Amino acid sequence: MKFLRKCRGCCGPIAQRYVIVIMAATGLGFMFVLRNTFSLILTEMTIKQEAKPQRQNSSDLFCPKDDGNKKKTEDKGEFKWDSTDTQWLISAYFYGYAACQFPGGFLGDLLGAKIVINTGLFVSGICALLSPCSARLHYWVLFVVRIVMGLGHGLVIPALSSLVGKWSPPTERSLMSAITYSGIMFGSAAGIGTSGLILGSLPGWEPAFYIYGGMMVAWCIAFQIVGYSNPQDHPFITDREQTKIEESIAKQSKKKPTKIPFRKMFTSLPVIAFILINFGHSWLVFFVGVQIPIYMKTVLNFDIKASGIVSALPYLGMWLSGICVGIVSDYLIAHEITSVTLNRRVFGILSNFLPVPFLIGASYAGCDKITATALFTCMMLFKGMSYSSLKTNPVDLAPNFAGIIMGIAQTFSAVGGLIIPYVVTLFVKKEEASINDWRKTFMFSAAILILVTVPYAFWGTGVQQSWNDVQDGEEDN
Repeated sequence: MKFLRKCRGCCGPIAQRYVIVIMAATGLGFMFVLRNTFSLILTEMTIKQEAKPQRQNSSDLFCPKDDGNKKKTEDKGEFKWDSTDTQWLISAYFYGYAACQFPGGFLGDLLGAKIVINTGLFVSGICALLSPCSARLHYWVLFVVRIVMGLGHGLVIPALSSLVGKWSPPTERSLMSAITYSGIMFGSAAGIGTSGLILGSLPGWEPAFYIYGGMMVAWCIAFQIVGYSNPQDHPFITDREQTKIEESIAKQSKKKPTKIPFRKMFTSLPVIAFILINFGHSWLVFFVGVQIPIYMKTVLNFDIKASGIVSALPYLGMWLSGICVGIVSDYLIAHEITSVTLNRRVFGILSNFLPVPFLIGASYAGCDKITATALFTCMMLFKGMSYSSLKTNPVDLAPNFAGIIMGIAQTFSAVGGLIIPYVVTLFVKKEEASINDWRKTFMFSAAILILVTVPYAFWGTGVQQSWNDVQDGEEDN
């Protein structure tokens, strides 16, 4: 206790709620490093298969290859996996990811977000460290390791929703959510960008797994020391900050209901609208994070270093816009320029609609690498608006059950991540796929974004639902 009092004196002036969200953002960043770098690492793990002669349509478009880069990639490859095998490995992660979304939200609300987040990320770090030896043991051993990593990661985002709900005053909620979830963009950009450099500079593909897995484990140790699930348990927080948080979210300071209103939750139109729009958001994030690096390297024929750096640019745009829109969103709400409902609807809808023309345009950019990269970057620049809207919406609707709502929504979203590899293999059937083949996957993704966003225009809201404060006996478990 003497040590903690000294730490309180040292750390007291620091706003601990921002220490928490910055740690959450970096943890989320490392999580997405592990997830999104795998597809690029796979291109180096596999031996390039010679394409069988195919009858091509006159409209098929193939980009010129760099023979020197092709030889370099073939020299580093170790496993004879075709495109279907690699897409199966990518989808394996999402089997586990989908399975743990609801448990993540439920356990985050029940046990506290810290233990759930740290457990999930620590398991994923160990899985990354074990990946090289797993791949050499057998293809299906690596497949299982990827499922286990997905199980660990599936716990995290729903639990983070619970964490942010307990630490963010309503007038700072958009910014704190934007900071927290900016870790997705920053981690994806840093991971994909540095993985290209690691794979292109260090011998073999194994160092990428060891470096990123080690960093994840190190983060878990740090979060175990400085992270806390709620302000009441934090030994460093000042009385002033704790009072500010508790008074501004007074409803969350009450005793939580012992009953969970599942029936009202599942029949709530605002919750259903949120689940649908969040599905579209996650679809695009999964598609860009996992499939676009493959498109950059195998279709546009960037070399491995350039492929990583270029694939990271859209996430840098998304990170920048996420932070800026979070500040603007809080300003509009704090000064009563817009209602919370209008704020959430506008930024949520625009974040799914505005990327569509850029996604379609990128498929028509042909082999123009600069234009394609610029269009992908603009697409994700607008996507960043979602983090001041969609990721805060469960806390708006029901702060007592925010983790559970996010868990349900993320479960449906994870199903999207699970089926994207199958959609890709449906349209991209050849080892040497043309831009025309990939364009079909872009069009399909654009249609998904539009269809699932429309209901939010009618039923999306920032108003707290009446069943948030359901009393014992009102609803069965």
